[in-house]
Amino acid sequence: DIDLTHDADGNELSWIPINGYSGTFDGGGYTITVNNTYYSNEGVYYQGFFDTLDGATIKNLVVAGEETISESGLDYCGGIASSIKETKFINCVNKRKLTVSGNVGHIGGFVGYFQKNETYNSLTFENCINLGEINVSDVSTDPYVAGFTTGATSYTKCINAGNVTGASYLDSSDGAASGTVAGFDASDSASFTDCINLGDISANSYTADDEKNHSTDKVYGFSSIENNKPSFMNCIDAGSANYPFTGVVGNTTGTYVTSYYNSDSYGSSYNADYAKTSDELCQLTDSDLANWSYDSSRYPLPKIEENFSEKIWQEVVAKATLPKGTRGNPFVTWEELANYVYTSSDSETTVYIAGTLEATSMTYVYRPVTIMATGNATIKRVGNCTNFFQVPSKKSLKITGTEENNIILDGGDTSTTPLVVDYPLIQVAQTGGSVTLEYCTIQNANCGTDPYGAGLYATSNTSVTIKNCTFRNNTGYDISIEKCNNLTLSGNVEIPKLYFKNGYTTSELTINVDENLTGAVTIVLDEYEKGDLELFNLGDGASLPEGVFTL
Repeated sequence: DIDLTHDADGNELSWIPINGYSGTFDGGGYTITVNNTYYSNEGVYYQGFFDTLDGATIKNLVVAGEETISESGLDYCGGIASSIKETKFINCVNKRKLTVSGNVGHIGGFVGYFQKNETYNSLTFENCINLGEINVSDVSTDPYVAGFTTGATSYTKCINAGNVTGASYLDSSDGAASGTVAGFDASDSASFTDCINLGDISANSYTADDEKNHSTDKVYGFSSIENNKPSFMNCIDAGSANYPFTGVVGNTTGTYVTSYYNSDSYGSSYNADYAKTSDELCQLTDSDLANWSYDSSRYPLPKIEENFSEKIWQEVVAKATLPKGTRGNPFVTWEELANYVYTSSDSETTVYIAGTLEATSMTYVYRPVTIMATGNATIKRVGNCTNFFQVPSKKSLKITGTEENNIILDGGDTSTTPLVVDYPLIQVAQTGGSVTLEYCTIQNANCGTDPYGAGLYATSNTSVTIKNCTFRNNTGYDISIEKCNNLTLSGNVEIPKLYFKNGYTTSELTINVDENLTGAVTIVLDEYEKGDLELFNLGDGASLPEGVFTL
């Protein structure tokens, strides 16, 4: 038996993998770092911290480092052990990064291959974590790649937090894919209890002619479904793959008890009873999964924190934490929100804010984005900030509150914040840009009386939608319209000063009015006769509701 008493760097010792170890190895929670252990001796290949384990118990061990293999000849590659016979892993962590190409048949974060037979029929993992990433490419065989191993018996309170990218070999003669990639186990007979996959599981596929980018469907969040029937109790697949767990959740290929998958990653077509969004997974409680650790900003985790160092656990928590700006982990500072919307993208996204975000500078909106709130939320101008958002050409900004919780856009207190003339709180002034405000309160746009210094200013063939919004206490105009070609008003709106600047000609502006529109809107026309609303095209069949508009 071996007891580790301190962290160790195996690289200083020119580490040679331990072969045939059968005792109890207690790592004491310490970390051993080993890089590139692979070597051959007279045609025999060795790899891993352990090359082989035979009836061993490995506990309280953390193994870190990297392994890069680009040669053929090695059958198995593992972060901790190349291959094993009957073995137990308890309170262990793999942090080794594996980069493999060539003819390697089985690759696993913990163990490359389990030599299972009638005599050696048990490989168990208890309270174990994989943090190591695996990347496999350029294969010429049918590889089995997994965050832990291939062929284990059981996993209890285990976490895969490593991304796994495998490679499936496609035979060009029939186009069939072989090989399997999985978050936990590339086999199909294990039982899983209180386990979670946080990793992104994917495959690069190759034909016999080495043509890339062919797809394979043998990519699973947990394990394969080829023949046997794995079982899942109190498990979560929060990562991404072709299939959650072992394919179509809830069918006859496995047993599932109180287990869920992330429908944001997988969709909900497998079985809606098991599907939950990222936000819903973060809202689970002990009544759903007993003896798990909960925090609304991250996915639940098996309650095994006490078995690991704070540093290790923080790495797990970081992987489990929702991306910033999601409902469970909203933006809480202006800098976070401004940096996000400023980052260029053509993909439409939704982000969440919470609390009061004090805007200290203006930001451009370089991506189509919807801003929502998890509760009461305010964006407030402070200091020498000019305005909140400027929306460029062909970009869209939507700010969407709820009936219970309006999002407040506040120009600030003029006793502490200087007046800023000629700057609206929101400006959309380039062709094709659009702004939508729903369930918002726009107030204290203290910009004097200049038309440009409104709560919202729109020009240059843009579009504006206002739904269930209130404008109040704005010293200039509430909304200033110049060369905006599409204005939509719906729900209940309160706009004391809706200003149309000069320069319009007939049919240049379409005002889309909900026939059930309520509230009060005062229209100010620049250089037009009062009552000259026929100048504006109201759209097909549209009319102004009585009692809402005042000129």
